[in-house]
Amino acid sequence: MRIEKGYRLFGTDLTALDTPWEAGLGFCVDLRKGEFVGREALVAARDRKARRRLRTLVVGDEEYLTVYGGEAVHVDGRAVGRLTSAAYGFTVRRTVAYAYLPSDVAVGDRVEVDVFGKMVGAEVAEDVLYDPARARIAG
Repeated sequence: MRIEKGYRLFGTDLTALDTPWEAGLGFCVDLRKGEFVGREALVAARDRKARRRLRTLVVGDEEYLTVYGGEAVHVDGRAVGRLTSAAYGFTVRRTVAYAYLPSDVAVGDRVEVDVFGKMVGAEVAEDVLYDPARARIAG
């Protein structure tokens, strides 16, 4: 359920080359904590407009799709990104994936994913599909 909950996987969905704002994790950064290594770089990343953003995609219809990650994502017939992770979301009964897309691609926009040579429609969704209020976190 990690993708449905909006949890990113380091090394797959984000790396040291991605900013928290590109990855949708800007809410995790508290720049008021004072001085720390990397603070200047984080401030600069926050202040410039991100060219891309990690987006949640709901891929296909309600049928199960075999999607592994790495598949090309197309907007208006042009490849603009690739899936970083994908899984079937049992709580939403759809295939859910992450992809870095141009920052002007917004929630509600339609894209296509190349799944084994077949273009499958997908919709850009909210980051968290299940329990966005985080009320159901086990602890």
